[in-house]
Amino acid sequence: CTYCTGKTHYEWNHTINKSRLLRNMLGIERLKEKAKKIGTIVGISLKEKDRAGIAHRVLVHGSRNNISFTCNEFKMALEGNAKSNAFVVKKQEDNIVVHGYGYGHNTGLCQIGARELVKRGWEYEDILDFYFPKTRLMRLKVI
Repeated sequence: CTYCTGKTHYEWNHTINKSRLLRNMLGIERLKEKAKKIGTIVGISLKEKDRAGIAHRVLVHGSRNNISFTCNEFKMALEGNAKSNAFVVKKQEDNIVVHGYGYGHNTGLCQIGARELVKRGWEYEDILDFYFPKTRLMRLKVI
């Protein structure tokens, strides 16, 4: 959706101290075992990103091991401060800086974009088809 570009919420940043990030990872049951293998965080990079700019895997470079996390696992350790999966990461001194775009983009329907399409006269079926191509609308029979 390109209707959000330039809006105040479209671009965001989050900075977290690398020690705090590791503590967060160690405090999340789902991440704990992988995080234990890191040692201390010495760097970070995107391991996998698609052509649309959506991050899929983040590689945490550690003093003992480099450990790969899914985008959603990594976001869990950011204390709710990553607004979408469209982001880049870098180490800056003792911090990890996450710079992203959108607010939930590529995870569903963009409310601002849908509102713009309504203003342009689009019908709800066309809007849903725009955001969810190849989805078929149907009435369900309640039994």
